[in-house]
Amino acid sequence: MNKTLKILLIMFSTTILLTGITYASIKIYERIKGQATMTPTFTEEIGNTDMNSIWIGSFQIGWNELLNKIGGEVKFEDGSSKLADELNKKSFTKDMISPDNYYVKVEKTTPKLKEIIIDDISKKFKIQDLSILNKMNFQTRSESYTIYSMLSKKFEFIDPFDKLAEGKFSDYQEKVEYFGINNASDKRLGNNVEVLFYNNKDDLSVKLNTKGKDEIILYKTKNAESFNDLYQEISDKSNKYNGEKIFTENDELKIPYINVETAINYGELCGRIIKGTNGMYIANALQNVKFNLNEKGGNLTSEAGITSEYLSENEETRYFYFNDNFVLFMKEKDKSKPYLALKINDLNILVQKKD
Repeated sequence: MNKTLKILLIMFSTTILLTGITYASIKIYERIKGQATMTPTFTEEIGNTDMNSIWIGSFQIGWNELLNKIGGEVKFEDGSSKLADELNKKSFTKDMISPDNYYVKVEKTTPKLKEIIIDDISKKFKIQDLSILNKMNFQTRSESYTIYSMLSKKFEFIDPFDKLAEGKFSDYQEKVEYFGINNASDKRLGNNVEVLFYNNKDDLSVKLNTKGKDEIILYKTKNAESFNDLYQEISDKSNKYNGEKIFTENDELKIPYINVETAINYGELCGRIIKGTNGMYIANALQNVKFNLNEKGGNLTSEAGITSEYLSENEETRYFYFNDNFVLFMKEKDKSKPYLALKINDLNILVQKKD
């Protein structure tokens, strides 16, 4: 094999796309194994390229149902929210994925609703581990609505790829596991792969075909743009590429095994009254994702939960907000005097929000 002519499709930094489902930029070794920064919107800039980032449409599907519930966009009485504004754009909707692969429920919050959701998910996806659902409060004193959504996918490659030798990833010293195609692989494995473009060893993209309708697109890049912009880049570069798009016997493919399990609480959306709703606010906004990729295929599961409540109309709401001058004391039980007293009236000893 002529090594000078070989196209080395080596994925040192990849952007993974399950078409219409999820995008992820995953580094194999993070400080917390399996963790990735959850990006709530498809259009939000990813930011720090040293961090793993992942987006999936489950939370957006739930948010869209909230918008339908209130009959318009979410705007907060206490000021604007960049995250809410991005979610209001509905960059992902449930018609972008097969009904067989998503579930969404919107009803008044009751203990019975949790039982209904558990039964529905068990019947549809055969999934028992519902960590987000179990974190949601179905015991509420005030009028409350629960929005719960799930995306679930299983996919297999047309033919399993070969396991390859372990190797380094980027500049990390630890070795990781890889799968793909090398010069000893069966030629038919090339049917799994379509070349989208190969401009050089640091600017390339391939599509992996599965037995079903799912496609996985790998894009080698260190750009920190939004997933939306990165996806557009792939399309633009693919359309301009005039080289060979068939994966040939001289080509090689090397992809790291991936295992992601992460969750997030979108606290910045919570506790803020929504304009025009007579006191509705978001009490919980949660999302998780489990995703793995190996030589045979992979699995994807993501839950999202939003609980909206109303300020009580039957009793006076008491706001225990220590957001102005206040005093703090500390004492031992059964003692008459405190051993610490602290008066707070300026910002010098308060932790300020980082830019």
